[in-house]
Amino acid sequence: LDDVEIVGFADDIVLTVKGEDVDEVKMLATNAVMRIERWMKAAKLEVAHHKTELLLVSNHKPVQWASIKLGKHTIHSKRALKYLGVMIDVRLSFNEHVDYACEKAAKTISALARLMSNNSVIRSSKRRILSCVATSTLRYGAPAWIGALETQHNCTQLNSTFRLMAIRVTSAYRTISTEAACAIAGMIPITITLAEDAECYNRRGTRGFRREARAASLARWQREWEEASKGRWTFRLIPNLSVWLNRRHGEVSFALTQFLLGHGCFRYYLHRFGHASSPRCDECVEG
Repeated sequence: LDDVEIVGFADDIVLTVKGEDVDEVKMLATNAVMRIERWMKAAKLEVAHHKTELLLVSNHKPVQWASIKLGKHTIHSKRALKYLGVMIDVRLSFNEHVDYACEKAAKTISALARLMSNNSVIRSSKRRILSCVATSTLRYGAPAWIGALETQHNCTQLNSTFRLMAIRVTSAYRTISTEAACAIAGMIPITITLAEDAECYNRRGTRGFRREARAASLARWQREWEEASKGRWTFRLIPNLSVWLNRRHGEVSFALTQFLLGHGCFRYYLHRFGHASSPRCDECVEG
């Protein structure tokens, strides 16, 4: 059938059907499923009817629904389903996947936070390695859903989740901005990394392009860091990100992060939140 295509990976099979309306899609899908089942029975295989899911993708403003008969089961269409770890929704917006990935990464970060308290002996370099667990969750399948970054809400959600990991790496207070957290941690913002992953996938096979893509990502990060309105005290101390990233000495600690950020156990900072009676330091001699 010209309008029917089968995509399989291991024991997960996707049947894609194109049609002008819901009735045509249901008819083509039902016929295709029957043919697949006949072939699988001949090969002494079975379709798990109870695990089968249906998704109706349409550009109609009201969400359309459908159902097909599969053995003794009636399969009703869903708003979204997961295939190979990626959430696919009825609009192909991948908003559902961003929600899913951020929630999963946040749980991982919460678990790692128990190992990486601000006063723990784990160095920032080791913390950065541990952070890759959560980062890989956010990056998974990025070339397929990179279009979701066109929505500001998705970018904000991804940055907020990534910020939690940067906080763990830098041992910073939660008042830190995303821009400053990424700079101090030496972690490229997640939206830039996702765009880099997609670009590398589109140009896969091109020799040396990964290095070019990373250089472009660092240049973009530097521009955004210079134009940012937050983290300006940190920018005064770390104006050049490449120099900071390529340094061969020094680990970020709980105390050093407070200095680099300007947020910490300083009288002027505590006074802002009513935790100190005066912004003046008790140890400084008044001139």
